[in-house]
Amino acid sequence: MKSEIKQIKKVKLLSLAKIFAVLGVVMGLFFGIMISVSYYSNPITFSEAIASIQSSPENVVSFFFLGLGYWSILIAPILFGIFQFIYGAIIALVYNLIARFVGGVKVVLE
Repeated sequence: MKSEIKQIKKVKLLSLAKIFAVLGVVMGLFFGIMISVSYYSNPITFSEAIASIQSSPENVVSFFFLGLGYWSILIAPILFGIFQFIYGAIIALVYNLIARFVGGVKVVLE
């Protein structure tokens, strides 16, 4: 079979953003399940989570979802999906801008 080298000159913004959003939902679901399981193995109240955040602000995301318990299974995938959609759109814009000046990524197709 003959191999061809093709260059990806442009990425469709919405296409890449949708792929990133789906991946974000999957990651968010996994993250939400893990947080939910850890919540019920060591339950804390939402007010305890807020107090912990105030004492060490770098744990804000973990304690936020931990304080939500089972709700993190629903909220995390939604938030991850939204943020990954935005991230995918930004990546497509940046790729298209850079590819215009330096050329696109070359791939081998068989």
